[in-house]
Amino acid sequence: MLTKGITYKELIASFKKGLRNGNWRKLRFLDKALYRAAMGYARNGRSMMNGKLVEKLLELVAGLKETKGMRIFKGGFEKAVELLGERRRERDVCMVAFVTALVERPRLYLSSGWGRCGENFCSPN
Repeated sequence: MLTKGITYKELIASFKKGLRNGNWRKLRFLDKALYRAAMGYARNGRSMMNGKLVEKLLELVAGLKETKGMRIFKGGFEKAVELLGERRRERDVCMVAFVTALVERPRLYLSSGWGRCGENFCSPN
């Protein structure tokens, strides 16, 4: 539950930015209605203090402030995390194969050195 209130100044600044970058038109009808109602309420010097309302408004503000560059960056970051996750699974499989071979034939691998993750078991990347 959030205790931070949102003021009219913050709402109107985000609204203007959303209009400029085109994100306002991407919002659903009910989200726009909620945002307009919040701006109308806050216009008289009040601020929203309800936790759920503030949370929803902060999500809308984040969506309005999002730029094209931020969307591209987020997409690239998610793709990188996905690719790193695949690499990690491959490395884990490699380590399991190496440790299994080490347990089965310890003298062979201990006398010849450890190598890099047991080169015989991993594809070079």
